[in-house]
Amino acid sequence: MMNPPAMTRRPRAMWIVRLALRRPYTFVVMGVLIVVLDVFAIVTVPATTLVVGADGTKVVVVRDDRTVRYQAVELGRDLGRSVEIVSGLTGTERLVLNPPDGLKDGDRVVLAAAPR
Repeated sequence: MMNPPAMTRRPRAMWIVRLALRRPYTFVVMGVLIVVLDVFAIVTVPATTLVVGADGTKVVVVRDDRTVRYQAVELGRDLGRSVEIVSGLTGTERLVLNPPDGLKDGDRVVLAAAPR
């Protein structure tokens, strides 16, 4: 997936077009700016991974050393059982489902087997 800054739209190409209209005794020049946007895939996560608090919405990410950290995210559309994350995740993270209230940054976790 993309890095968080790349999750937004950004100009891929830009052209400036000048049009000249000529009529008797009149000359008009208009400028038109055409911007083509790249739209990147949006990361979706289960709604049960979200932790909503006074300091915003976060998810709990499991690091390679099996410790956890809270990561702030910006939400997109609510899709029912899942939600779009428009910034804050790359899409390659391992997230904690239903994180318990007592879980803190740096706590070590045991990874469950992937569902078959």
